[in-house]
Amino acid sequence: MSFVGRILLIVAILGAVGAWYGFKEFRLAGAASQTPKTISCKDLEANGPGENAHVNVTDFLLCPNGFVYQSQKNSTRWSKIWVPAVPLDGVFVEQLRKSMSADGKLPSNIPAPKNVRIIIKTANVHNESELDSFADKETLQGLVVNKVESLGSEEKKILSQSYPGIDFSTCWIVEEGRKPKSRGAAAGILAGGGAGVLVGLFGMLRRAGQG
Repeated sequence: MSFVGRILLIVAILGAVGAWYGFKEFRLAGAASQTPKTISCKDLEANGPGENAHVNVTDFLLCPNGFVYQSQKNSTRWSKIWVPAVPLDGVFVEQLRKSMSADGKLPSNIPAPKNVRIIIKTANVHNESELDSFADKETLQGLVVNKVESLGSEEKKILSQSYPGIDFSTCWIVEEGRKPKSRGAAAGILAGGGAGVLVGLFGMLRRAGQG
């Protein structure tokens, strides 16, 4: 393939990536308001986000049993983590309270919650110290991204080891810190990506015809 042909191929590939990203953002824009709605972890767990996927989640506890993190090769800095959350007024937290010793300490072998329905994803926690601070938050703002995203097979495998019986098909994934784009902005990204695909493919076809 000639140099120009490679450039056109790259343009088409980048356009396809941009179009796919724009399509996902357009779907989220249709399901979310620019203003987040406040919802308790218990309500989100039971009923989902409803008509607004942009949420402020309250009354939650990040599960202490385990989480998944992603990092770059040869780096100890986390780039993303996925950690389950449960309602503060739910069965699991009540079990924790009952298992506390008189001096307020939890046993070393804390049982895993039996019905995990919320998974928090974030790119804003990079180590265990930051995770401790993150867990102290009273509210988590983010987008419920189930319409465009699911957990990968490796994330599911690792979480299943810490939370036996977890049903990922019933879990709501909240990407902390993410906000919806406007429909206009999302449509613009989609259109721009589509244009890149057309330019790249048309250019390659034209050159093939000339050859």
